[in-house]
Amino acid sequence: MKPIIAFDMDGTIISSEAASKAHKEWFKVVALLLKDPSVEKLADKADYFPDVLTVMERLTGLRRGDSFHNQVMTKYARNLYQMMYLAELQKEGEKAFVPEMIDMLIELKTQCRLAMITTAPEDMVLPALEIGGVKELFDYIYRSPLTSEPSKIEMLKKFIKEVGKPALYVGNEKKDAEACKELGIKFALSKWAKHDEEAENMASFNLDTPKQLQGIIKLV
Repeated sequence: MKPIIAFDMDGTIISSEAASKAHKEWFKVVALLLKDPSVEKLADKADYFPDVLTVMERLTGLRRGDSFHNQVMTKYARNLYQMMYLAELQKEGEKAFVPEMIDMLIELKTQCRLAMITTAPEDMVLPALEIGGVKELFDYIYRSPLTSEPSKIEMLKKFIKEVGKPALYVGNEKKDAEACKELGIKFALSKWAKHDEEAENMASFNLDTPKQLQGIIKLV
């Protein structure tokens, strides 16, 4: 059976620009709703999700201590974000997709099974991939539920349980590298867009261009 090569979405197949703009816009909108300009500055934090729940608690009156309330706030927050993301991606269109990455996916499709495993909110992933015309290239597409906090390791665990362990995961964040290390998956850091430099020493492979993927497939 062909090996599975799995990919993250933002910063790997799609440039990070749309996600970055939508992220900042989310905090800007909530800051306006709360009439609190300081909320907008929270967008600059690396570990942002605790702040998302904090401001949603202020906005909705729901309680983080209640598991159901927590799910509802998470769903509201992620739904707002995915609408903003698609709006930004629609403006950029196919230009938002990494051209060499698309070509490489087409080439790899003849040798491997391709998987998309992303923590992006579930309702935005398929429309996003359709904008780039790449949805049909993937044999598997795993998306993060709206009611759950983004977690790469949980997404990978779910994929392994239901499909099997990927031979390689290609992503651009430290969290990707940490999850792969814990689960024993070889990790390739995509460095052609915004990426976490801290992940370089954790990666099995550091890729400056998508074309380098072809050279490492034989090694996994």
